[in-house]
Amino acid sequence: MPSNLETVQAMYYALDRGDISFILSFFADNIEFEIKKLLDGGDSVVVWLSVKFTYKPTGKAFEDTYCLSIWEFDADGKVLKYTQAEDTHGLWIAQGGK
Repeated sequence: MPSNLETVQAMYYALDRGDISFILSFFADNIEFEIKKLLDGGDSVVVWLSVKFTYKPTGKAFEDTYCLSIWEFDADGKVLKYTQAEDTHGLWIAQGGK
């Protein structure tokens, strides 16, 4: 089983190749997203959402009701930058951190 670092690295390489199915294969089977609010900032869109899943390697649950995704677009409507803010401590615990 690859380390978390190797998994993330492989997912970014897959993103460069456009291999979205490879990236999705690392998502938990029971992942749930609930959009709470969309904020329109013109060239930027902020999404407030809840995320809930069980981390496969540890079997531990993770839930974040204050996850934020920030999407920044160019003049042609193409994504320039994506940033996500979430409960990193809770995620660390779900990944087996102590």
